[in-house]
Amino acid sequence: MIKLSNTAFSSFHQGPLNHVNGMPVFLEAGHQLPVVDFVVTLKKGTAADPSNQLGLTFLTWALLRKGTRDISSDQVEEAIDRMGARLGIDVQREHIQVHGWVLKRHLDTFVDLLCKLLRAPAFRKEDLEQKQREIIARQLSIKDDDRSLTQLHFRQAMFRGHSYANPIAGWPSTLPKIRVKDVRAHYKNRFSPGQVSVGFSGDLEPTEATHIATRLIASLPLENEPASAGPKSNHVSAPKAPRKGRHITLVSKPDRAKSQILIGTAGTHTRDPWRDSLTVANTAFGGTFTSKLTQEVREKRGWSYGASSGFTGEHKRGAWYMSTFPATEQTLPCIQLQLKLVEQWVMRGMPKASIEFAKNYLLESHCFDVDTPAKRLDQVIFAWVLNRPLSKVRLFPERIRAVTHASCKEAVQARIDPNRLQIVLVGSEEHLAKGLAKLPGTTTLNTLPHDRIDLSGRT
Repeated sequence: MIKLSNTAFSSFHQGPLNHVNGMPVFLEAGHQLPVVDFVVTLKKGTAADPSNQLGLTFLTWALLRKGTRDISSDQVEEAIDRMGARLGIDVQREHIQVHGWVLKRHLDTFVDLLCKLLRAPAFRKEDLEQKQREIIARQLSIKDDDRSLTQLHFRQAMFRGHSYANPIAGWPSTLPKIRVKDVRAHYKNRFSPGQVSVGFSGDLEPTEATHIATRLIASLPLENEPASAGPKSNHVSAPKAPRKGRHITLVSKPDRAKSQILIGTAGTHTRDPWRDSLTVANTAFGGTFTSKLTQEVREKRGWSYGASSGFTGEHKRGAWYMSTFPATEQTLPCIQLQLKLVEQWVMRGMPKASIEFAKNYLLESHCFDVDTPAKRLDQVIFAWVLNRPLSKVRLFPERIRAVTHASCKEAVQARIDPNRLQIVLVGSEEHLAKGLAKLPGTTTLNTLPHDRIDLSGRT
């Protein structure tokens, strides 16, 4: 039986949550257009996949829109196209989202279709095998994409032995081990009230959203758990601290005119007390076209069209990284310059004027993050996924204004360690290997062939 709490819905600006059977319902209304966006979010992602079945979560949800026993995949796609609607499934390491976008006049029909898919997905053997072949082919093709190849090896270097090191879609060696029975069991056991939410934005009233949320939630294979149960953990442990020293991984690819480079160390996490100061500090260092890193690498020397720094988005402590792609003959001096810049950043911080500029940039651009109901809903859902109070979302401008020049310097010194770096690049071994070994502080240099894609056995 579906149980409803009292009336109030969450809003970006006011109000608590409404709950349906222990699951929060969010609404960010906007009546300018007769369009409704909705999202069903699950607090379990690929990071919880069994080690011998990496890719199980991605495969399961990729198969969801393949129909039911009574509805074919083609019929699903035709129905969505006929309504002019969109259905998307976003699988991440720590959460999953099913997105719908539809004109309001087709909302009931669209929700009815989605409820059928959620209630009884077909999970046909032939669909599974086809999807496995597609994903494996896509994974193996990474060897032809230098940027994706660099990212793959950077994750392996940074999160060695942790679930964050694995591709969301799994490895070519683990995907074939997954059977239909595994997919069906995985889907059936994936839901519990504390880990599911439903959010809406657009042309809806609270009573309408309650009705639709009730229909969607009733279609889920929920575990037999009391409605008052709190959220469960995704059981993802924090990654280990990076190894001491500077460790270089050269992914050897002959005849490269350019090198793709990622240099990084441990960064921040979603509940880090230093997070706001780090956001401002990184914006000043490498987050805009006028930042220090971009100016030194691109504007002054012309070594790389792109030069930036940022953080990966894990809930636990992820990575901070610098990204560049210089010509082969400029790769070594570019890396040397980046190492020097990060050392100076940690030792001296950024000038006060640069910090104030970064704060102003973040404050002025924030309006583009919340200027539509759908974007505001995204912010609210993300706060729920992280178990963060909505005040953290609402008070973003106040939090950034509270950041000081001193707190930025302290945050960088507390979190960014230039003596624990992973340097990963795809480039020419012939032209780069000897010079890389002589870079200041180099501890190890590991060279790998570019066509070594499946790293599932690496420790």
